[in-house]
Amino acid sequence: MPHYSTPQENANGSEAALQKAAHALQSGRPEETERIAAEALEQAPDDPRATYLYCHAIFLQGRGAAAIERLKRVLQKHRSPILETQLGMILRHVGQLDEALTWLDSAAASQPPFPPAFLEHGSLLLQLNRRDEAIVVLERGLLFAPNFSEILVQLGSAYAAHGERDRANDFFARAIANLPNDPSTIFDYACLMKNSCCFAPASELFRRVLEINPSDSLARLALGICLIESAKPEAGLENLSAASKANAKMFGQTLNAIASAGKGRFWLRPSAARRFLTGSNV
Repeated sequence: MPHYSTPQENANGSEAALQKAAHALQSGRPEETERIAAEALEQAPDDPRATYLYCHAIFLQGRGAAAIERLKRVLQKHRSPILETQLGMILRHVGQLDEALTWLDSAAASQPPFPPAFLEHGSLLLQLNRRDEAIVVLERGLLFAPNFSEILVQLGSAYAAHGERDRANDFFARAIANLPNDPSTIFDYACLMKNSCCFAPASELFRRVLEINPSDSLARLALGICLIESAKPEAGLENLSAASKANAKMFGQTLNAIASAGKGRFWLRPSAARRFLTGSNV
């Protein structure tokens, strides 16, 4: 006799398929994710998890318009802050910022709260230089997720742009406490220190970035500048030279950094800087 799957067996199979699709997406295989999620959607066309995975996969393959169309179609039937946030992110990516704000605002107003909606909404407001509004949105998100590191980083950036460096410093420090080995977070915090002329702590932070990713030329360039400003010209020049040699596209930035550094402009001409970087005697 043929075997007919029970509802529980079907549910278990669907869950396993979606987990496999999610793993494929995390492993950088969007084509496989699309295939598996599409099969799941044949059985449950409006399933939010399958929709999310499918739309993310096709978006990564350059089919943003199709992802937007599908998300809107599903959201007409069922509200989902997860899908609203995803739609807002994709709309932002394709430059439809006003509509992206509308969807992200809706996602952030959902109950129960969905913290990533606050992150994406606040990030977009920051992009639009609406800093006061961004801070309000991000602070609300932090009430629901006090240790959400990405929100802490965005708040640090928002307060830094607002000129409130002490508050920015606090949020970046909390973010790094949560993500001590995240190079992006450490780099952002280091840049805040550098821009505040706190060159010694900035140097230590840039060194931490380079311990994690020795090939980060931007971090090495920034470290060189901080060392020069900390009256350590030899170590600074060594890092600037290494940054320039590791990434030819950074030659101009490195040259400018050497010639215009506060502790360097009085003792190094641009022509001398160019000779130093190229190893030329001309």
